[in-house]
Amino acid sequence: MRFDNATALGKHLREAGPDHLAPIYGVLCGEAFDRKKVFQGIVAAIKRSGEAQVVRLSGEERGVARGLAELESL
Repeated sequence: MRFDNATALGKHLREAGPDHLAPIYGVLCGEAFDRKKVFQGIVAAIKRSGEAQVVRLSGEERGVARGLAELESL
């Protein structure tokens, strides 16, 4: 699924959780503040589900190629 805004993603997280969350979520957002806010919403939904692992990969910190390699290893 693709969500073009945080509101739509938030609605999905509320309605899908805790039993029907996707196995992986990716966030592509240019603004650090917005990215952090979306990430916190995803983490909160995952924590409510009880069984999950949260991994944060940053293309800015590690480079896009390395981030993709780590993503493929999950």
